[in-house]
Amino acid sequence: MTNGGDAPRALSEPVWLDGVPTHWKIDRLKWSITGLFNGVWGDEPNGIDDIICVRVADFDRTRLKVTDDPPTRRAIEIKDRTNRLLHTGDLLIEKSGGGDNQPVGCVVYFDHGYDAICSNFIGRMVIAPGMHPRYWSYAHASLYTGRLNIPAIKQTTGIQNLDTDAYLNQRVAYPLLEEQCVIANYLDRETAQIDALMAAKERLLTLLAEKRRALITRAVTAASIPTCPCATRVCRGWWRCRRIGNSLASQSTSVHWLTTVAKRLKKYRLVYSWSPRETSKTDTSTTRLRRNSLKQMPTMR
Repeated sequence: MTNGGDAPRALSEPVWLDGVPTHWKIDRLKWSITGLFNGVWGDEPNGIDDIICVRVADFDRTRLKVTDDPPTRRAIEIKDRTNRLLHTGDLLIEKSGGGDNQPVGCVVYFDHGYDAICSNFIGRMVIAPGMHPRYWSYAHASLYTGRLNIPAIKQTTGIQNLDTDAYLNQRVAYPLLEEQCVIANYLDRETAQIDALMAAKERLLTLLAEKRRALITRAVTAASIPTCPCATRVCRGWWRCRRIGNSLASQSTSVHWLTTVAKRLKKYRLVYSWSPRETSKTDTSTTRLRRNSLKQMPTMR
């Protein structure tokens, strides 16, 4: 097996490189790009120099791409846009940020046609000739999943910073351009199918959650708490209305205990769930009237 310069492999190379195909090349990661340009944050929008600014929050870490419509705009003068304007095929690397559960160093692919720059927490990597940008986005994702970015992380003030020189200096294996295209196209097709399944699952979860809320609402309100048919006129104790049992029994439901309750309501007499206290001599007629008019939830016996 030979490296990019057709020289014998060094003994100090990572062990995981032993499993790569013999016709693949092994070289430092930095030779897959022609340059790394730091982003800029700029100033508040002024209506003249405004341009879309891609932030780390705009990284779609599942699809390994920049989101379709980044919301942030910043004022960047023309002179500050040199080498920073993003082009289709660029790779964006997260240089600052991250945390213990999501370390810095994520790389995404830029495939949009709008004018944009990246923030100062991101670096723009320009893919070298003979390299397929989508393949290398997957290659960086593999390195990130394998946590091979961790040795290049420096953290001193609470925020993680990626030492891009150290990160890009590690050796990787890669095929020629034609095979890079085949691998990238294959991964695009397979991951698209997975994304479609994930989207379908999310829709199903949304519908199930909606059904759950509707079932709970129907069970505790519409199906189990009847409305008195005599509500439009004076009804002395709606819980004693014999038509309540009929109205409950006529409601069809797949919840078996509601049907059981409805049938039992037709068989058993409802009584108060509280015992009235004796009226004291000091009670006024208004107080007695209010106490006698209290309507508590009934129980069955």
